[in-house]
Amino acid sequence: ARGDALDVANRRLTEEMAERERTFAQLVQAQKMEAVGRLASGVAHDFGNVLAVAGGYVRSGLRAGDAAHMRESLVGVDSAVNRANLLTRRLLSLARAEDGVEEWFDPGEALKALVPMIRQLMGPDVKVDVVLGADLPALFFDRMQFDLMVLNVAANADHAMPGGGRFLLRARRDGDRLVLDLADTGAGMAGDVLAHAFEPFFTTKPRGQGSGLGLSVVRDLVQRAGGSVNAESQAGVGTTISLCFADALAELAEAEVESGR
Repeated sequence: ARGDALDVANRRLTEEMAERERTFAQLVQAQKMEAVGRLASGVAHDFGNVLAVAGGYVRSGLRAGDAAHMRESLVGVDSAVNRANLLTRRLLSLARAEDGVEEWFDPGEALKALVPMIRQLMGPDVKVDVVLGADLPALFFDRMQFDLMVLNVAANADHAMPGGGRFLLRARRDGDRLVLDLADTGAGMAGDVLAHAFEPFFTTKPRGQGSGLGLSVVRDLVQRAGGSVNAESQAGVGTTISLCFADALAELAEAEVESGR
């Protein structure tokens, strides 16, 4: 009797283990599909921003009344196309599981270079302002990712200000860290919406008008580099997204100390 009971228990354990293996395999497959879906949606989101910028320059060129204005518009289109090419190369790097290309650059100059693109991305009744603090620390980051993060937040701000408003890009020093505040005077978010703002695929836009990945991608990129992201918003007042970047020099010095040990 004991032998029969043990045999039954063994069979039951074997079946449970097999079922767990099947469940685990299904979970892994679901995670793979989620990752593929997130990547595809993120690509569409970023390309949508670049195309919106290019389209703005094209419309500006069509309204151009002189050769100088037309040339300025064509330069803008060329800049957007180059950014799309950079994004394509970035995707190929992701497919080969390569790391991003970090480099030292001046965040103030990077923001000023982005302003023409942001103005084309925004509606005609949105005012774009840049406020740069004194003695900004250099930033060690993937430049293309930095640009795309700013464009993602700008695109969200534009959707929140259909009737016009103000979009502010403010860079400031906090100790040895760089803080970038991206603020709009749009519709803002109530507390229950703000609590989910950084969740992947969360969006309040109608189907087909948003992937819900903009802020999620921004948060992941900044946190991966050792920084942090914060959002403040109030319905009817506007939203401020603050990106705090890690002090790369301090981290490099700490890494050298650790390696010396």
